[in-house]
Amino acid sequence: MADAVILKVGDTLGHYELVEQIGQGGMGVVYRARDVRLRREVAIKVLVAQRTADSRWLARFEREAQVVAALSHPNILALYDFSSDRGVWYAVTELLRGATLRTHLAEGALPVERALDYAVQITRGLAAAHDRGIVHRDLKPENILITSDGVVKILDFGVAAMSTGEVAGAGDAPTTTPPPAGDTGPAGTLAYMSPEQLRSQLVDHRSDIFAFGVTLYEMLTGRHPFHDASAADRVGSILRDAAPSLTILNPSVSPGLERVVLRCLEKSVLERFQSARDIRFALHAVGHATESVPAWRPTTPLPPAASIAVLPFRDMSPGGDQDSFCEGVSEEIITALARVPGLRVAARTSAFQFKGQALDLGRIGEALHVATVLDGSVRKAGNRMRISVELLSAADGYHLWTERFDRHLADVFAVQEEIAETVVLMLKGRLAREGAARFITPHTKDLDAYLLYLEGRYHWSRRTETALVKSAACFESALVRDPDYAEALVGLADALITLGTYGARSPGDVMPKATRAVDRALEINPELAGAYVSRGCIRSVYEWSWTAAATDFERAIDLNPAHPTARHWYAINHLVPMGRFDQGFEELHRALELDPLSLAIRTSLGIAAYFAGRSEQALAELAKAIELDETFSVGRLFRGLALATLSRWDEARAELEAVIRLSGRRPEALAALGYLHGLAGDREAAHRIRAELEALSATRYVSPSMPAQVHAGLGESSRALDCLEQACEVRAAEVAWLRVRPAFASLRDEPRFQALLRRMNVAEGSRA
Repeated sequence: MADAVILKVGDTLGHYELVEQIGQGGMGVVYRARDVRLRREVAIKVLVAQRTADSRWLARFEREAQVVAALSHPNILALYDFSSDRGVWYAVTELLRGATLRTHLAEGALPVERALDYAVQITRGLAAAHDRGIVHRDLKPENILITSDGVVKILDFGVAAMSTGEVAGAGDAPTTTPPPAGDTGPAGTLAYMSPEQLRSQLVDHRSDIFAFGVTLYEMLTGRHPFHDASAADRVGSILRDAAPSLTILNPSVSPGLERVVLRCLEKSVLERFQSARDIRFALHAVGHATESVPAWRPTTPLPPAASIAVLPFRDMSPGGDQDSFCEGVSEEIITALARVPGLRVAARTSAFQFKGQALDLGRIGEALHVATVLDGSVRKAGNRMRISVELLSAADGYHLWTERFDRHLADVFAVQEEIAETVVLMLKGRLAREGAARFITPHTKDLDAYLLYLEGRYHWSRRTETALVKSAACFESALVRDPDYAEALVGLADALITLGTYGARSPGDVMPKATRAVDRALEINPELAGAYVSRGCIRSVYEWSWTAAATDFERAIDLNPAHPTARHWYAINHLVPMGRFDQGFEELHRALELDPLSLAIRTSLGIAAYFAGRSEQALAELAKAIELDETFSVGRLFRGLALATLSRWDEARAELEAVIRLSGRRPEALAALGYLHGLAGDREAAHRIRAELEALSATRYVSPSMPAQVHAGLGESSRALDCLEQACEVRAAEVAWLRVRPAFASLRDEPRFQALLRRMNVAEGSRA
C-alpha cells in the first residue's frame, strides 16, 4: 500500500475538487466536492485504499454504482459519475443537505403525520427499485436521509441484489440472486433483516418490505419491534416473536395503521404485503383514520349510479402467459359498455392503472368517479377457458353480481356479450338492454386472428420501441388470416404511426403503409371512429393536410364523443402544432375527464403548456404526470426542457441525464441534453452530443431535427436551418410542431424558417 494516493482537502479527482470530508464508513470516505466543469457541488464517495486492493470490495463498490445508475427517482440518491483517477475509485452523487432518519429518531417517536409522509416517500423509492428488479437488502434509518426540505432519499445500495427474472409471486420461490462471490453470511444489518435473510435463504423484494416495517415501527414508537438484549436474542425474536402492540406504545396510532405495520412484519413472505405500492395504497387508505371513521370519504360529488370501471382481468392460467388475452377481454367489455347511452364507463388507460394492485374499491371509485367496479380473472388452458367476474359497489365493497363461465375458447364473444348484458341490466335496467343492439359484434370469424389482434393491442399499449415492433407483427399476422379485419388494419396503422412519431422509424418507411391500412379499414367499415383518429394523425404530422385532418378528428368525435384518444390526438397532433392553444387545452381537458389517470393525456397537457410558452404551468402538469409514473421518460424529457426555458440549468441537466439513463440514450433525449448544454454555454459538451447523434445515425434512424436542436442551442442558426430543411425533406414527425417549439424560437424571423412554415402550411394565416 506504499504507493497508495493519500487524499486531502483541496486535491482533485478527475474534474472534481475535494472541499471537505463529510463522512466515513467501512467501505469509503465521503467528501463534499466541486464539479469544476459543470460548476456545481456534489458528493464523492471514495473507496479506501485497503478496499481498492481487494477485488471483491472493488466489485461491490462498482456494483453499487451500477445499481444506483439503473435507478432514477426523486426518493433515491442520484448518481452522476463513477470513475477512477491515479488508482483511486470514486462515485459522484448529488449533494444532499439534511440528516438521516436515525438522527430524527434520536429524540423518540415521530408525529404520526410526519411518519406517514416519510413512509409514503420510502415506498415510492422502493417501488421504483423493485420495478427494476433491485432489492436493497439493507434498508434502515441510517440509510434513509431526510433533506432540509422534507424529501426522503434512500441511500447505500452497496449490498443490493439484482433480480434474475420476474418477481416471485405467492407460492413461488424467491428469484433474487445471492450475494456476489466473496460475501459471507447474510447481507445487511442484523436488526433489520427479514427471517429469510437470517436463515441465509435467497431473498426478494419482500425482505425490503420487512425492513420497511421495522423502520416504520420505529418511527411510530421510538423503539425496535424485537427484543435486543443481545444479537442472539434479537435473531430469535425476529424469527419467533410478534411485535408489541403499537397502539399501546403510541395511542396516536390507529388500529388500521397498526395492521399495516404488522402485516409488513409477518414472518412468512406470503403473508406480507406483496409490493411497496400495496403498502403505499394501504397507508393512503388508513391515513389518520380511526376505526369509527371510514378510511375513504368522497371528496367530490357522488358518481352516477350507472357508472363503472372494468379492471384488467387477472391471468390465472397454468403458464401465467395469457396477459394479452386477459387485457383484451377486459378491453372488449369496456368498448362494448361505452356504446350504451347514459352509462359512464372509465376509459381503459385509467382503469388499467390499477393492474396488479390491491383491490381498494374506495380509491378506485374516487379516482375514476364511478359507483361500481367489474373485477375478474381468466384461466385459459388449451381450447378451454374459465372467466370469473364480480360486479362490486365501490362505496362499500358489496357484491352486486358474481358469475363463472366455463366455456370453449371459441365462445369468448358470447361470454363477453353476456357479461356486458348483465352489467347493463344491473346498472341501467331491462329497458336499456332491450333497446340496445348486440354489445359484442365479432369483427372476424377467425379466432386465431382475433387472438393475434388482442396480442397486438397489448403490445401497442406498452409504447416501447420493442413492443411496438411486436405489435405491428401481430396485426400483420392477424391480417394474413383475415385480410378484411378492419380493427386489425387500424391496429397496424396505429403501431406504424407510433413508431414514426416516436422517432423509432423513418416516417417515409411507416406512414405510407399506415395510410394504406387505415384507408382499407374505412372501405370495410366507414363508421370506425378509431380509423378516423389514425388518419387524422397521419394527415397532420406527415401529410401536413391540416383541414382534412380536422375533418377526420371531428368525424371520429361525432361517431364516439367518449373516445379520449380522438380528443387527445386532435389536440396534441393538430391544434397545438397550429398554435391553437386555447382550443387544444379545451380538448385535452375533455379527454382527461374521460380518462382521468391517462399518463399520455396528462403529459400532453404539460407539453402543450411548454409549447405555448407557459413553462410554470408545464412544470405543474408534468409533475402530476410523473407522479403517475416516475419512470415515464417523455414526461421527464419535457420537464427538463421546461426547466431550461427558466434557466434552471442544474435541475434541467439532472432531469435530462435521468431521461438518458431511462431511455438508453435515445436520440430525442440526447438532442435535448445537447440543446441544454448549448444554452448553458458548455459548447464542448454540446458538440460531443452532436457527434454522438451523428454516429448513432449510422446504425438507426435519427431525425435531422435532432442535431438541429443542438445547433440551435449553440446559436448556429445556419446549420440548424440546414438540418431542419433535411427534416422537412423526409417529413420527420417532429417538424409538425416546428412553429411552436421553443428550441427554435431564435430562428423564427429567419426567411428560411418562414419558408419552412409555409411549406408545411402552418405559417400565420395558412390553411391546408
